[in-house]
Amino acid sequence: MSRGRDLFSLSIYRWRRARWRARSDHGGAQGEVFWRTHHEAWKRSDLNQRQYCEAEGIPLKAFGNWRAKFKAEPQPPERKLPYRRRGLSPPLSPPFSHLSLSETQSG
Repeated sequence: MSRGRDLFSLSIYRWRRARWRARSDHGGAQGEVFWRTHHEAWKRSDLNQRQYCEAEGIPLKAFGNWRAKFKAEPQPPERKLPYRRRGLSPPLSPPFSHLSLSETQSG
């Protein structure tokens, strides 16, 4: 059995880790922008976390850590629209007469 390019080999892992570290900043404000952008893109996608991370070439563990951080942030309250169970309130003024102006002036 030949070893070939085993995706789980130590050399492939080290190569991916080195590529990843060279490609992005993991901490600080830049790192937060990077992860928040990925987090928002993941939420819009139809992929689970593992699939998204594999497709983007980002570490699943780091993504999960940032996701937990974003999830723990206080969310702004949803703006709710007013809802009425019943019809509109009765009008404040009495309704107009069924008689037209010409009928009231002639009589």
